[in-house]
Amino acid sequence: MPPPTSGSHPLSLQSIRETLIRQEDTIIFALIERAQYRANDVCYQPGARAFAAIAGPSESFLESMLLETERMHARVRRYTSPDEHAFFPRALPPPSLPLLDFPALLHPCSVNLNPQILEVYLHKVLPAVTQPGDDTQHGSSVVADVAVLQAISKRVHYGLFVAESKFRAKPEEYTALIRGNDEEGIMRLLTNTAVEERVLRRVRRKAFTFGQDIEADESVLGLSEAESRCGAAEVPASAPLKLDPEAIVRLYHDFIIPLTKEAEVAYLLQRLGNTGIAFHGPVENGPCHRLAVRHFEPPPATASSGSKLIECESALGVYEAVLSNRAFLGIVLLEQADLGVLPAAKQLFAQYPLQIVAELSDAAADRAAGRTRCVVVCKRNALPPPTGRDKTMLLLGLRGRRSWSHGVWSSNERSRGHEPGCVQPSPAVLVARVFTRCSEDAAQ
Repeated sequence: MPPPTSGSHPLSLQSIRETLIRQEDTIIFALIERAQYRANDVCYQPGARAFAAIAGPSESFLESMLLETERMHARVRRYTSPDEHAFFPRALPPPSLPLLDFPALLHPCSVNLNPQILEVYLHKVLPAVTQPGDDTQHGSSVVADVAVLQAISKRVHYGLFVAESKFRAKPEEYTALIRGNDEEGIMRLLTNTAVEERVLRRVRRKAFTFGQDIEADESVLGLSEAESRCGAAEVPASAPLKLDPEAIVRLYHDFIIPLTKEAEVAYLLQRLGNTGIAFHGPVENGPCHRLAVRHFEPPPATASSGSKLIECESALGVYEAVLSNRAFLGIVLLEQADLGVLPAAKQLFAQYPLQIVAELSDAAADRAAGRTRCVVVCKRNALPPPTGRDKTMLLLGLRGRRSWSHGVWSSNERSRGHEPGCVQPSPAVLVARVFTRCSEDAAQ
């Protein structure tokens, strides 16, 4: 996630405007790059024989290239950044580089409009920016496609930052609309027609300027030496363009701006709830999922404002979700009866700056299959300072670290309607504390 060029807060209007303007440049140049090749329809046909050695039987050459690109980018932690969203999030490997602790600018949410973006690109954008036919430049075409798709995705999902900034500017108005589930009202409140028109005018000017062939020889343009020295060298309006500027303007008007606002509305509808609890899978009969459902998942009547359970394939995935602010809390398997304390979990606790805020155990399951213990982790400063002297930290040999545990939640004690220990918060209280603290930190 790049820092704002002006040095202002990332959610300030000036910072957002600078970012969106830079993204316009990226999108326009990427579209011009793709426009130099023919449509090459075979690249988008699932199971095309020409690419059988690369793509699977049910995927296209573009999908294969996009997936492999995202796999490489995931290893260098691209998709841990809050302004990046993958097209194939469930097919990506964990990062190979150490995870980063991003500032909590956004409320955790599950917004991902990449399926719609891919559909629009294939059926609306490509026909508008390419000439029909096949020039055999298939590899170059899909490489350019990937660049366009990633640029458009980043622009659309930057609407989450726009929505958060607008929410903070008018919290009472948005809160009333969100609690009333008024999507149309939210859309009206966040829409600024004057700003959208300025964006379209700026995009038109950029597309015309970037799409020209700029000559270094002023004589080709019929300019005098004096005109060249004073900066009057401009390409005539009749000069050929690499791409019709109006095609890019229509792309913004018909798709990019509407999809961005759709992302904003989807984000705001989750802004007051959906706290995000990441857990180490698997879902079926997995101890972390079982305890997550028992302690955190709300009943159906309140599911719209409750926490969202996020399945992760590994303990590292749980840490990634918490550090990248996709989840407020993470549930990690710490100990199993037949294996004892898991070395991978211990290594993560020592390597990354998350604190243990609770332990979860299932007394009934423990009696049947032996002791299984999970821990709940969150970012530092989400709860009061830890002591570093709790039994989990002593067990892990991490005494003195800023990590801690409140104690054990037993399923039997929970079923009786109370939690053990007078100082131990219930899961609902814990979520409320973390949510409040993170919201306050983000507002600063």
